[in-house]
Amino acid sequence: ILEWAALMPFVPHVASRYPLTHSSVITSFDLARRDIEHLDSLPWTCIFIDEVHRVKNESSKVTNAFHRFACKRRFGLTGTTIQNSYKEMWTILDWTNPGALGTSRQWNGFIVKPLTAGQSASATEEERANAQVSCDA
Repeated sequence: ILEWAALMPFVPHVASRYPLTHSSVITSFDLARRDIEHLDSLPWTCIFIDEVHRVKNESSKVTNAFHRFACKRRFGLTGTTIQNSYKEMWTILDWTNPGALGTSRQWNGFIVKPLTAGQSASATEEERANAQVSCDA
């Protein structure tokens, strides 16, 4: 990141004061959650949040607060995109790319249902084919 980030001014989020001359912030999930009011009020063009897998419930207060960031570029760093369900993956992707993957309901119909059915040990050939189509989409 540091090699790539050298192309743009950024500030690591470690304190309560932020110089307005920086256009990007790199922060942890906990610090972003703690300082959401302050971070949201600044004119960031890019934000990197570590441990973004913790934004996994679309109706949680933290997820809704993170959606308030007005910046155009959002990056989430995680090693575990899917911990329990494909729904968690949609929540992360919807935060990084708002609206790009459709609604939660659309994701469920086009991705979750076909993949879940196609991965079942008792899946039919048609269900496996539908799961493959979902992956290729």
